Amino acid sequence: MAITLAKTKAGMVSGVEIPGKDITVFKGVPFAAPPVGELRWKEPQPVQPWEGVRKADSFTPAAWQAMHREGSFYDVEWGNEPFDVSEDCLYLNIWTPAKSEDEKLPVAVWIYGGGFMSGFAHEREFDGEAFAGKDVVYVSINYRLHVFGYLAHAGLDEEAGRSGNYGLLDQIAALKWVHDNISAFGGDPENVMVFGQSAGAGSTIALFCSPLMKGMMQKAVIHSGLGGFMDKDFAYEIGRQFVEHCGYKSPTEMRDIPAEDLMEFYKSFKPQFGRDARARLAFGPYIDGYALTEPYDELVKEGHYNDVQFIMGSTKDDMPGGAPLAFMPPMIHEGMQKFLLHNEELGRKPGYLYFFSRPLPGDDSGSWHSSDLWYIHGTLDRCWRPFEKYDYELSDAMITYWTNFMKNGDPNGEDLPEWQPYTKDNKFTMVFGDGSFGQGEPEFDPNPNPNAARWQVPDHPYV
Repeated sequence: MAITLAKTKAGMVSGVEIPGKDITVFKGVPFAAPPVGELRWKEPQPVQPWEGVRKADSFTPAAWQAMHREGSFYDVEWGNEPFDVSEDCLYLNIWTPAKSEDEKLPVAVWIYGGGFMSGFAHEREFDGEAFAGKDVVYVSINYRLHVFGYLAHAGLDEEAGRSGNYGLLDQIAALKWVHDNISAFGGDPENVMVFGQSAGAGSTIALFCSPLMKGMMQKAVIHSGLGGFMDKDFAYEIGRQFVEHCGYKSPTEMRDIPAEDLMEFYKSFKPQFGRDARARLAFGPYIDGYALTEPYDELVKEGHYNDVQFIMGSTKDDMPGGAPLAFMPPMIHEGMQKFLLHNEELGRKPGYLYFFSRPLPGDDSGSWHSSDLWYIHGTLDRCWRPFEKYDYELSDAMITYWTNFMKNGDPNGEDLPEWQPYTKDNKFTMVFGDGSFGQGEPEFDPNPNPNAARWQVPDHPYV
């Protein structure tokens, strides 16, 4: 029987057994103090210890965010039921198959996407059961979003000497918690893989680029994301405009504003940068000189990032033409190719490249941005789509590749097509295609399907 009681540095927690699976899930375990009141717009603070046993039997609220537009593609796809939101959101969830503390199983830490504006750890398409079923400890984390998580402003600098990047610092705090506590759940703190999709991929990139993360992650999987951080001047100008929009001089005067009211200010905020694509996201990781110290391109060129092993990949219809960020799928794929080749030039361990081109059944939207989430989490049976036997086989293969990579630094294993590293001398791409998977060449449609899902964000007037 898997562990059901674990001792963290803050206190004991009890989890819930998944019937017939030999897996225990611990839901809603705090990794930082609630960022409320005076802790709004401050770095995450340590968890306050508790006495007795804390029940970790239910998911906790998501960070404050807007819902997807009713009837929009992603609203229909995920089928999200109403969910609770709160500033008190810094919790994580753990799925473990370990029967004792000394098993030292690989650890996977999942970071959700959503443009740094939406998303949460227990969305319908996410689950750790499939990973735990292959002898991996799976962790999903929450982090602060948009103005709650990334507001940079000179008025806040007076308190700590810097501001913003709170959502990124939440992620770092969660990974520090994993490093310090995951052995109690049978995990190995020296074998941690961080993976995420879209903004979660951007977060994963920021993490392996952060000097604060040294030694806390050994592997990374980047799903449909590219590197790039906001510059400081841009982040502070956005922050200045937002505080002015709210009618205040400094965010320090805004800590008593109810979260609901702050959210309404956010939804009506229109950054004054014309049609600058950056203003569409407005709030996100920026170069603060602390968590992120250099522009992404310079940092990669000089090799000033943590030495981890990589899997990278994207989908055929990722962010098709006309999407808010205007990233065409070839740009994402080619950016990953260049990164992996440069990583090789630096003398680091080779990485692996994939391309997901399975058009999801049920409509003609293709292999849209985020379509691989059902597959990499083994949650196809939660989706409305009429998946076929092949889809379940593909999902199991992808999860097996990922967990093999976690265990051995190599995705290969029995009964799987060989996946070779992407190198200068062997530009191997694993194509998860329509009806089969194996080595192949990505094919891009020069005229993207007009019915393909557009990358969407919650209902904001400036999008």
